[in-house]
Amino acid sequence: MSGVFPAVETLKQRFENTTIEKLVGSSKNLLSFTQHETLQHAMNQLIKWDVRSAPIYLHEEKTQKAHEVQFIDFSDIIAYVIDMFRQALIESSNHLNTPVSPRKTITLPLLQNEEVIRTILSTPVIKVANYSKMDAHGILRSHHTALDAIGEFLKGNKRIIIEDEEGKIINVVSHSDVIKLMKDCIDEHESEGIFHVTCNELNLSHELKCCATEDMRTIDVFIMMNNHKVNFVPIVSSEDKQLISVLSSRDIQMIQEGEFSLLDLPVLDFLSAVRQKSVTEKYPYIYCKPDSSLELIVKRLKATRVHRLIVLENQFPAGVVSTLSLVSLLHK
Repeated sequence: MSGVFPAVETLKQRFENTTIEKLVGSSKNLLSFTQHETLQHAMNQLIKWDVRSAPIYLHEEKTQKAHEVQFIDFSDIIAYVIDMFRQALIESSNHLNTPVSPRKTITLPLLQNEEVIRTILSTPVIKVANYSKMDAHGILRSHHTALDAIGEFLKGNKRIIIEDEEGKIINVVSHSDVIKLMKDCIDEHESEGIFHVTCNELNLSHELKCCATEDMRTIDVFIMMNNHKVNFVPIVSSEDKQLISVLSSRDIQMIQEGEFSLLDLPVLDFLSAVRQKSVTEKYPYIYCKPDSSLELIVKRLKATRVHRLIVLENQFPAGVVSTLSLVSLLHK
């Protein structure tokens, strides 16, 4: 069991002795939306702020209690876009009096349909909140500890809302905050060598839920992502199945200006366009190996700000180490 490793015990002590206020500060300026703002605006702001999610308030004053607020993230946007094109496909088939298979392809002409595009981009953001059913969040206060946050993440919450005495949101704890605290702890104990324990020894790697080949259309890979309830899909070569790249849920940002036809591209071509346009998405993929140390894994996650490392064995994707893997490590 991983609990016998000094590295794990050292991290647990650090998290137990760190308050939420010390972890993320007393409060910070958070991106948020009101219910009538559009999906296009939300995508633009998520990209501008370089965040994955944001709360949605029902009123302009943004005075709702933390437990009443809903969230939107890129997974919700993907789920909604897919659903809207599927509905348009069904309506078109009904008009032509032809049956629709659940596997019916979302075609390029449909992706170029200006009416559907306008409808998607002008949708009130509240309609897309938790559309993917993946937006559970916990609630804590500043006096709670980082270890309390670990407990909330392990309940399946994607983020932890920090509320004040009046129940209003003053901060948010994410997996990235957990990784930062881990790295700080590792840096302080670097000379002890206790964080050289490996991925295999700690059982950090988990099975990949899906992979896609480089020639698959991007929209079909996003559908795969949505069906498997994941935030990423590894892209492998069609010939030898070696890892080439990774499609992330935040890559859906490419449609923010209505360029939905990009979703018809082979996924590798789509990712090439993402890397050229984005200032943050510059890495084809970030990886580790079964014998990679905990120190390397944490530092690589912190440096690249990704939420998972693909575990490679001879260039083949053999598993994944995610931020949730590290969160779970502190509960074993």
